[in-house]
Amino acid sequence: MNRTILIPAFLVTAMMAAAVIGLGCANASARDYDVDGDGLIEVSNLEQLNAIRWDLDADGVADDSDADSYTSAFADAASGMGCPISGCVGYELTRNLDFDTAGSYASGEVNAEWTSGAGWPPMGSHAAPFQPFQGTLDGGGYTIANLFIDRASGVTHAGLFAESSGEIRGVGIVDASIKGSNIVGALAGANNGVILESYSTGVLSGFRDVGGLVGANHGEINGSYSEASVTVGILGGGLVGPNFGEINDSYATGEISGMDLVGGLVGANRGAINDSYSEASVTASLVGGGLVGPNYGEINGSYATGVTSGKDIVGGLVGLNQGPITGSYATGAVFGQGDDVGGLAGVNYNLITDSYSEAKVTGRHRVGGLVGINPSSGEIGASYAANVVSGDIGAGGLAGWNDGEIHGSYAGSTVTGEDDIGGLVGKNNGPITMSYTAGSVSASHRVGGLVGDNNNDGTISSSYSSSEVLGSDDVGGLVGENQGAISASYAAGDVSGERDTGGLVGENLLSERAGSIVASYASGNVRGMIRVGGLVGWNNGPISASYAMGGVFGESGAGGLIGENENADTISANYWDTETSGQASAVGYGPSSGSEGKTTAELQSPAGYSGIYGAWDQDGDFWDFGGSGQYPALKVDFDGDGTATSGEFGSQ
Repeated sequence: MNRTILIPAFLVTAMMAAAVIGLGCANASARDYDVDGDGLIEVSNLEQLNAIRWDLDADGVADDSDADSYTSAFADAASGMGCPISGCVGYELTRNLDFDTAGSYASGEVNAEWTSGAGWPPMGSHAAPFQPFQGTLDGGGYTIANLFIDRASGVTHAGLFAESSGEIRGVGIVDASIKGSNIVGALAGANNGVILESYSTGVLSGFRDVGGLVGANHGEINGSYSEASVTVGILGGGLVGPNFGEINDSYATGEISGMDLVGGLVGANRGAINDSYSEASVTASLVGGGLVGPNYGEINGSYATGVTSGKDIVGGLVGLNQGPITGSYATGAVFGQGDDVGGLAGVNYNLITDSYSEAKVTGRHRVGGLVGINPSSGEIGASYAANVVSGDIGAGGLAGWNDGEIHGSYAGSTVTGEDDIGGLVGKNNGPITMSYTAGSVSASHRVGGLVGDNNNDGTISSSYSSSEVLGSDDVGGLVGENQGAISASYAAGDVSGERDTGGLVGENLLSERAGSIVASYASGNVRGMIRVGGLVGWNNGPISASYAMGGVFGESGAGGLIGENENADTISANYWDTETSGQASAVGYGPSSGSEGKTTAELQSPAGYSGIYGAWDQDGDFWDFGGSGQYPALKVDFDGDGTATSGEFGSQ
């Protein structure tokens, strides 16, 4: 018997609505590709990964350009891929994928077009030039192994993605082999979006803009790293080639080599690098840095520990610096075959503060423990270097050449070279204040514990050296040759030379800046052959309110204060200790007016600006006379707290 079943109208409506919601396609074989409903379509094989190139906005709907190729990867997909009502926003890996393993392919066979010849076509390059990926790719901590690309002939933007302006997170590209032309990176040629907690290993090469993870970054990279090796013509880095965006909490550890603009982390920086580092070894012909080649942006709280080698403009952190560097350091050895080589920066045009280098530094000209050359716009503050520095001309424990400003900084370095060699600065044309050295300096000509050659525009104030100094000509405990101005400074290290050797200055020359010495002293022993002085070896400039107490030993022209003096008109109120110096005469050769020998007790007796020190306050209140049994000591606000601290520079 046939029966007619009557269904209420409200049930018919409900059933029809349920059918519409559940129909991805109009048959029972429809599949859900967003099983967890998070808006990210699951990718479980390489064909599905490849299909992303036809859905660069990541909404689960293929571009008209090749819808069939997309649907072949996601067979029997339900309309909307099973994504939530708000729609799909990206893709997510559900397992590790390997281009060399058949099990990573839905077909069960390795695709030879992706593993040989030109290899993988970077996603995004199929559309009108470099249409970027705009969605999300969540790797979930899974990896994509053996990505192969060989597109070195005229093809730009090489990587898993040609370009991304979306968000890529938790993706590992391992054992990549990528050859490109310009803008080459394992994860993306260019990034305009956000990359989080992703990494790469393998080998990459290209002509320019090559990075281990990203070729060129205009977006953000956070918590990511690369262990890839990178070979580049220009603009290459262990993580990123050029950076125009922001890099945070990221690092690189590979081997990086190139011709120009090469860095362990970033080839060239015009953005911001924060709390990041490089352990990469770097080799460059020009402008190479342990962290960054040239820096035009900001570097904060970052460091480099790898070895950096090159010819000119080479630095342990940065090759060429034109942006602020704060709270950063370098410890890897720096080897330069030419000029402008520094433990932190080869050339510095901006501000370096609260930073340091403990790198061994070797170069030819303008070689410094922290900076090779600090031009007139450069500033170094509250920074230090403690290393071994070697250069031919213009080498210093902190800076090889200085035309800018140095303040509140120090060097505890061993410095060697030929000419213009100093414990802090080799050749100085700028202001040095509240800075000091503790180490040793050995060279031939113009050798100083603080500065080798202090030129016309060079000023040294409230600074000192306790370095031991050894040289041939123009050798001084503080300055080798002085044509600038020295005030409220002192030297405590022993000094040895042949000619023109002084406890404070080897040769003090009358010049445009008058080669002046004011309110300064020397306490170290001085040994030499010709023109040897407790304070100055050879002098024709003004000296006032200064003294010397060290032993003086010379064969010809030895004096307790000056070895040979050619200008008596500008010498006033200066003293030497006749007992500790072993010298009865102030000057070995020349006039001695303006200089008086005093016993130790006489030099230590006055309690203020009185007696023999009655005129010492004419140029400023520099001195603290302490108590009985003390030589005058300098008042210096070395801590920068606004309070003058007596005896901070060598109370006796």
